Amino acid sequence: MWIDDVYMSVPFLIRYADVDPEAETLDEACRQILHFRDYFEIPHHDGNGGSLMAHMRDLHRKSANGIPWSRGNAWVLFFLSEILMALPQTHHAREELRSFFLRLCKGYQSVQDISGLWHQVRDEPDTYLETSGSAMFLCVMARDVRYGFLMIPMGQGL
Repeated sequence: MWIDDVYMSVPFLIRYADVDPEAETLDEACRQILHFRDYFEIPHHDGNGGSLMAHMRDLHRKSANGIPWSRGNAWVLFFLSEILMALPQTHHAREELRSFFLRLCKGYQSVQDISGLWHQVRDEPDTYLETSGSAMFLCVMARDVRYGFLMIPMGQGL
């Protein structure tokens, strides 16, 4: 399994929920994101409780490779923000998804380059600065400012 597989099914399910609100497609989108979390999340040892996502998982060995590829991490956070925008405030998975969102934001914050961008491998400063992953992450931050997923009072940081 590859982390960027998340961008194939989750956006479709979110948009299908607009077409057929009675279907349980938002529940399925939540289930899929949480399964990706279970298969790919790697705690980042930065002391702030953050996480990163591994690039791939070997299903035969039942382990993730532990390499936090920038664009794949950005896809996960991007579609996690899409789900949070689509879910009703009372949805049963909302708090679990929000908590996951916070862990990823903390993890990503801890590996941000001084330039403001993120590296192609998130925790490897010798890899090149990756603009598409950085752009998606910045889009998600703008969404958080607009929709308040983290609900952190100004000035307190992550």
